[in-house]
Formats: sequence, structure tokens, C-alpha cells
Amino acid sequence: MEFEDAFEIQIPDQDAEKLQTIRDVNDYVTGRLAAEGQPRDRASVYAIVCTITCDQWKSGAVPVDLLTPGAMGHEDPVFIPRFRAAAAPVKYLSLLIDEAEPAPAIYPRGAVLVDVPTPARLALHKLLVSQTRSLVQQTKSGKDLH
Repeated sequence: MEFEDAFEIQIPDQDAEKLQTIRDVNDYVTGRLAAEGQPRDRASVYAIVCTITCDQWKSGAVPVDLLTPGAMGHEDPVFIPRFRAAAAPVKYLSLLIDEAEPAPAIYPRGAVLVDVPTPARLALHKLLVSQTRSLVQQTKSGKDLH
């Protein structure tokens, strides 16, 4: 595990299974380092954890689309320094984020809890976005409605 190499610690399998979020990893590593007499501040551990996670995303090991709320007339990607990546602005994204519900996302090594939009909000978002796409993006409008 890359976190073990970066921090020179061993993470038992039963502990690794519990590390579902960046916060979980940050808390675990910070605690382990302190217990082993090598305390580090949370911010420096967080920076390393985020860098490793971003590198995994960029390598394709973890497929992730970075999205950010978009505004009318602003369609350029937004650079997010923390992730060293650009996020795609999505019109009406706040509709999807507000009142999101927890749901499991299952992958080969387990599952994580993620927030997903309610079905009604997703449907409304799809209708709105399909009607506001530029001429260049009209081929995606059909996908929005099906």
C-alpha cells in the first residue's frame, strides 16, 4: 500500500478495510505515527495522503470525474490546486448536491458510502441541462433524456 511506504508504517488488513475516506486514512496515519513516537501534524499528513490519492486517480487506478458547480457562460475547467487537477463545471450541480442521500458504491475490494442525488432532483437536473446545452454539445442532450 502506498500509504505504508510514504509513512513507513504497516497497516494490518483488518485496519485497511476500515479506511474508506481520505479523512479515515489521515486520522489513522496521524494516530499510528503518534503511537510509534513519530508524531506529525495533521496538515502535513493530509497533504501527503491527498497527493497519493490524486496520483492514484491520475494513473487510472481510481476513476474519478471532478465536478464543480458551474454558472451560465462559464464552461472552462476550474483548476483545483489541492488535487492538482481541473474540475468540470456543471450547470445546476447544486440541485444534485442539496439533499443528497447516502448509498453504497461497491467495487472489487469492498464498498464505500457516497452521497447520491435523490431521483427527483436527478431527473430535474437532466431536464434542465438538456435544454441549456450549447450547439456543440447537442449530441449529449439525447443522453440526458434517456
